[in-house]
Amino acid sequence: MGKNGKWGSTTLSYLFNKAYYGILDGKDIVKDENGQITNIDSLEAEKFPFEIEAPFHEVTDNRLNSMSTFLLGKSKIETTFGYQNNHRIENEELSGVKKGYRYLDMSLQSLTYDVKWHLPNWNKFSTIIGTQGMHQNNKNLKNAAAQIIPDATINDIGFLALTKLDLEKLSLSFGARYDSRILESKPMNEADNRTKKYNNISYSVGTSYLLAKNLTARASFASGYRTPNLNELFSYGVKLENQRFEIGDENFRKETNNEIDLYLLFTSKNISIEGSVYNNMIDDYIYIKSTGNMVQSNIDPLEIVPEYKFYQADARIYGGEAGIDIHPATMKWTHFESKISTLTAKRRDNDSYLPTMPATKLFNTLYFNFDKINSFKNTFFSIGTLTAFTQDKVSENEMETPGYTLLNIGLGGTYRKWEFTLAANNVMDKTYLDHISRFRSFEIIEPGINVQFGVKIPIDLTK
Repeated sequence: MGKNGKWGSTTLSYLFNKAYYGILDGKDIVKDENGQITNIDSLEAEKFPFEIEAPFHEVTDNRLNSMSTFLLGKSKIETTFGYQNNHRIENEELSGVKKGYRYLDMSLQSLTYDVKWHLPNWNKFSTIIGTQGMHQNNKNLKNAAAQIIPDATINDIGFLALTKLDLEKLSLSFGARYDSRILESKPMNEADNRTKKYNNISYSVGTSYLLAKNLTARASFASGYRTPNLNELFSYGVKLENQRFEIGDENFRKETNNEIDLYLLFTSKNISIEGSVYNNMIDDYIYIKSTGNMVQSNIDPLEIVPEYKFYQADARIYGGEAGIDIHPATMKWTHFESKISTLTAKRRDNDSYLPTMPATKLFNTLYFNFDKINSFKNTFFSIGTLTAFTQDKVSENEMETPGYTLLNIGLGGTYRKWEFTLAANNVMDKTYLDHISRFRSFEIIEPGINVQFGVKIPIDLTK
């Protein structure tokens, strides 16, 4: 709901969501004599047909959000205030009991605010100053069998300023920000709380210049930071969704980075070409990878699971994107797009690859648009391919992933005021693996042909 007036506007929204998510664990994976996954579990199917069964997540989410704009002459203030209560329960298997037993039970409550003041324009300068912050509390409820991260409270506060100069062919932007975080935690089986404090000053500089009538160049340089999260600091136990024993490190430092981006765009009435490159130097980058060891599970002492640890090292992530859009002026009913993106991530100390990085991908799509076909208006049809190249830039103890090509199609149109869409992905039902999927280590293939149908019906409540 909301209200508008000469003073500005305000809205208030509430969202409730309750969902159950099944967890795939190694026990459910059945392979034939050739090592192929058959996904057959007749015993479980007979015991609990078409019902949620352990292991699974139960997630209840309550969100309250308020957004307002206050008009103050030639300036304005924008505010956003939010509250979120996320309750997560994780149930593990127990013989003969459909819902198993409560392995984890955590409540995460967050209060956030964001206030920005858009100052009056001055000599082609537009400026914004503001503040942002958060109070967050993570609590393990007592009716669970385990804790994998401790109770903790996080308090954030930040101050920012951004100004932009717009000239005829040139625009410049400058930004600065100060952030502070205080994290108080109570590790399991310890009486005293632990306090960690993080502070950082970051900045950014950007420019855009019209080199010629159809040619624009952009460049930016920025710094940033990220604090380690509770999972990275304190994890010690099996994660059911990954079936692996994860170990954090409470001595991790904050991540800081410096990144440079370059972008070039050419446009004409028949074609558009764009390209960008970036280089991101990250100090104390945090990542998780396999140690190559198998260890005893903290859930079932008779079960052996792979061990994963969080590590910290200086890193370099660099890459680029390029694209072309062909749209002949004499054939306004069609155009063709092609885009490619690539990324490389390495440790700076030994030049080894970092784990779980996306493969190089190529997108090709041909579009057809028509004003009217019979009784349908604004009709469209698209056909395209997504090609992922073989990902062989992997870290130690990480599997390579073969490349693949998928065929996707889509069509739609408007009948009277009803909008219809039909999309089909992986039309050829290609068997493939996604390198960054959490199912990759289980060698579980991604979904086959996937068809989606949508209808949008406008409803006017004012009549």
